[in-house]
Amino acid sequence: MLRRLILALLVAVPATVTAQDHCAVDTLNAGYPDRWNGTVLRQIVVRPQNVTVPIRLLEPAAHMAHVTTRPGIVLREIDLPTGKPADSLEVQESARRLRASGLYTQVIVTGRVCADSLELSYLTYDAWSLRPDARFGRNQSRVAISDVNLIGTGRTLGVQLEAIDDRQAASAVYVDPRLFGSWLSGTAMLRSYGDGRSWFFGVRERVVSPLDRWRFLATSTQVRRKNDDLQHSTLTDLSRRNLAAMLGRVVDVTPTGVWVVQAGMESQFADLAVVRLGRGLGRPDVQREYAAPALGFTRQSLTYGAVDWLVPGQRPAELPTGVGGDVAVSRGQELRTGKSITHLDGWIGVTAQWSPDWFVSADAWIGGYWNSDSVSDGSLRMAVSLHRRATRGWWSVRISDERIDNPDPDVFALTNLDPLLRSLSPTARISDQATSATIERDVLMQAERGASGLYGAAFITASSRHNTTSDVADPVPEMRSLIVGIGVRRVFSQPTQTPLRFDFGRGMYRSSRIPDRWVFVVTATPWSNAGRGRSGTRDLR
Repeated sequence: MLRRLILALLVAVPATVTAQDHCAVDTLNAGYPDRWNGTVLRQIVVRPQNVTVPIRLLEPAAHMAHVTTRPGIVLREIDLPTGKPADSLEVQESARRLRASGLYTQVIVTGRVCADSLELSYLTYDAWSLRPDARFGRNQSRVAISDVNLIGTGRTLGVQLEAIDDRQAASAVYVDPRLFGSWLSGTAMLRSYGDGRSWFFGVRERVVSPLDRWRFLATSTQVRRKNDDLQHSTLTDLSRRNLAAMLGRVVDVTPTGVWVVQAGMESQFADLAVVRLGRGLGRPDVQREYAAPALGFTRQSLTYGAVDWLVPGQRPAELPTGVGGDVAVSRGQELRTGKSITHLDGWIGVTAQWSPDWFVSADAWIGGYWNSDSVSDGSLRMAVSLHRRATRGWWSVRISDERIDNPDPDVFALTNLDPLLRSLSPTARISDQATSATIERDVLMQAERGASGLYGAAFITASSRHNTTSDVADPVPEMRSLIVGIGVRRVFSQPTQTPLRFDFGRGMYRSSRIPDRWVFVVTATPWSNAGRGRSGTRDLR
């Protein structure tokens, strides 16, 4: 009997080892591992990590100042059912949602397959959530601070103080990706001026997968300001109320994209009057009031490329490619004039990667109000960016152009921000056309754990603004500059993670109205073009 028991144990031990040897571990990078197909998801493990900094001696202090994202916050974004077959699209979308949230510098997803069982592990490294911002210059200053991951909850809370020319404002913003624990994401912003206030509220459905059938979006914007300065012969009298609600449904799914049709309502009341020194580009007063049905469509691309050269030693990272867009149109009757009015708000963009060593993105935005004889508050914006791998770094080219037609009197700036020219000439408020082009060479200085790197940069930027107006000067027909500079970039391994840029430059050529000075600017410029969505959803996270 004893002999038989010993033999049974000797046979059982090798069998256990053999079963373990059949387990395999794969990482979800820029492609779904073949071994995960046909498995059942048994368990999900999340391992949130605190921030990493380039100087490791500073990590203990950074960890004291930053609260690690709570495991429940990571888990709710994953939102995968256990005990059911693993769906490749849902698993990939869970990683994409985490990376797109902006809360993490790295998201590493590994899966352990034993027979037909899959155990997923999500390792996240937090991004620094406290975002200070300070800018000072002639006739303008701004101080802001926000926390985009408030005590590890994924919520955003921010405050800002700004003074631009004679306008002073204080604002606060709050974003909750799970409004009251529901399936809605909510945003609220309040801005107080010396002569009034404005506020914005928005809610949208939290979309878990591109295949989710229904989408919902509702926004409300209100502005009330009044200031009549007889001493300086200026007037600001603004009343604006915008309401919009859209319900969308997926109508077609192809291997390359998802099509969504939207329907809803939009209403607007605008009674605007602004009289200031100098000449404006549009009418000094605008009255607009209408309510109309709205229709639209959205295309979300389902194609992805791969990039592995942003940071040395990085894992291949997904690069969203293909064609996407979001367009909404409302048409009704303007109640004061009785004329028909059409409001268009749209965006379309494409990202292509024909070679592993480079990628290009191109985007266009259009918006405005059309009636039978005029266009008001019209805008057309285009942007192209190209990035190509090079020795110890890459080359970048960025081109943007924006034109506005008969803007509302409370429009104070172009959407395309040109921080270098703005720093050279801070009094320039608005132009009917702005164009800029930048060519840049980045070279690696230091890499960190395959997650981020510090790069030195040399760049040349050409900028032009046509018909620039100002509160303190006569209109300038043309404002041009050629700026040469150097900079430092902190770049992350994910293309969706925005690099931080420090630029120091000088205008080698400039128009006569532009001062001769050095400029230092801190900005964040995404790899792909910013604002990939229509203007009506720009304030929604």
